[in-house]
Amino acid sequence: MKKSLVAAIAILLFGAALTSCDDKNKQPSSNVGVAEYAPEKYWQDKYTGELGIQMGKSAHGSARMMLGGVQLYTTGLNVYDFFAQSWERDNMGTNRIDRVVEILAENKVPIVRFNCSPFYGGDDFERNPARVNQWKLYYEQQKEKYFANLEYLAKKCDENHILLIPSVFWAIGSVPAYLTSKYQASDPDFYEATEDLGRVGSKSYEFIRTYTQEVIGVLKDHKCVAGWEFGNEFNLSVDIPGDGKWSGNSLARASKLFADTCMECDPHHRLVMSGYSIMRNSQYNQYTLGTWTTDTYDEYVKINKILYPDPMNGISEHIYGEDREFADLGKLNLTQTVIRLKEMASSLNKVCYVGEFIGPVTSNGNYDVVNKFYSCFTAQRVQISLNWAYSLGASTEYSYKEDTPQGDYIFQIIRQTNVKMGKIKQD
Repeated sequence: MKKSLVAAIAILLFGAALTSCDDKNKQPSSNVGVAEYAPEKYWQDKYTGELGIQMGKSAHGSARMMLGGVQLYTTGLNVYDFFAQSWERDNMGTNRIDRVVEILAENKVPIVRFNCSPFYGGDDFERNPARVNQWKLYYEQQKEKYFANLEYLAKKCDENHILLIPSVFWAIGSVPAYLTSKYQASDPDFYEATEDLGRVGSKSYEFIRTYTQEVIGVLKDHKCVAGWEFGNEFNLSVDIPGDGKWSGNSLARASKLFADTCMECDPHHRLVMSGYSIMRNSQYNQYTLGTWTTDTYDEYVKINKILYPDPMNGISEHIYGEDREFADLGKLNLTQTVIRLKEMASSLNKVCYVGEFIGPVTSNGNYDVVNKFYSCFTAQRVQISLNWAYSLGASTEYSYKEDTPQGDYIFQIIRQTNVKMGKIKQD
């Protein structure tokens, strides 16, 4: 009861704070100065334009995400196991998918990011029973049912007007693990390293192309699909000083392979996104010098350009605190972090979004902190922000579920924020 009261008070305070906040692309929209909530327009029966998020630009030439012909401003959720729960907890069934769709629709959640691939790819069952080779057991051996469930999920989201961002290779490290276990039987000397990802002639090159083609083949004609995301936070694993297992060059090469494949296979040319976390404070110096030396702002722009090769056009950051620092600018607060993110993306003629941010569990129940993020994203016109994380039964790490103080708080604040975002004027 006390927690529910705290959440309710936090939402009321958030509403007051939000109200006081300062408020090579297609041609700019003709509705400059007009406020339209893109998801509402997109889901109208009379809309017959391109599917998903498209690249557009503002009246002054900056890149913008467009949905339904207007600029998109919205907030939603991460539902990591939306698809994965069908094999992890539902015996390849769809009952849990049905229930999650029902909850999202009831709470008017307009957009969701989810894991669109198995998490484990190696044969590690003896050491850890949870780490069964999911690629082999579900994708390889039950492929027809696997993709039937994915199509079912998309169909239900079409019917309930829920936009989807499938993160196609959530755990990219599972790919070389799977390939090594798959080919080692016929060739005992075969080993596919993470560094080989995307290298022409490697097994991973073939597999990344094939699986991406298969996923797009299933989803491309579904109106609910907003765009294509490569995976989850890969930038945090590359160029680790003293490690040398995976380089930024390999990641850039794999990212380009993924983006090229999306553009080739998707007739609607939806937005292609990364899923990366916020760049490490030393990301550029790790890449160039192999050190933890803090980057300057210009180096931050440079490393984003390297790790986001065209035609990948959606820059992701996951923001959980106020620890962004540059050698020349010092430590940044949340608003300054978002401003620099947007400036960087604009300079590269790309768009940006916050793919994950702090929620009621990751903040240890500090609703004021969560309110601050929602207020900032609205005031700074962040086009997409996705809270971490809803899960049926709160089975994902740091997740919350419905009919709890945390879940009720997030669902209400999402509805409230999207009302505010519907009033943002097109620029």
